[in-house]
Amino acid sequence: AWRAEVQVAVRLAVDCGKAMRDCLQKKVVWKDDSSIDPVTATDKENEQRVIAGLRAAFPTHEIIGEESAAARAQQQLPPATLTD
Repeated sequence: AWRAEVQVAVRLAVDCGKAMRDCLQKKVVWKDDSSIDPVTATDKENEQRVIAGLRAAFPTHEIIGEESAAARAQQQLPPATLTD
């Protein structure tokens, strides 16, 4: 029943893993001065890669990414629960 979802998830995970390996020596940028949570350009790129892949495969699904959730909060959208 979940075959398509699993196939898409595995493909996206492999693609993101390749991007992460390619950026191992890049500089880490912190979210803010008090943060203990680094966010790299690759984090943001991978989130966009995953969102684009999920939207292409499942156009009716709502997708919320960790890095882009703040932008969602500024929109007039119904509440959603997100885990990380």
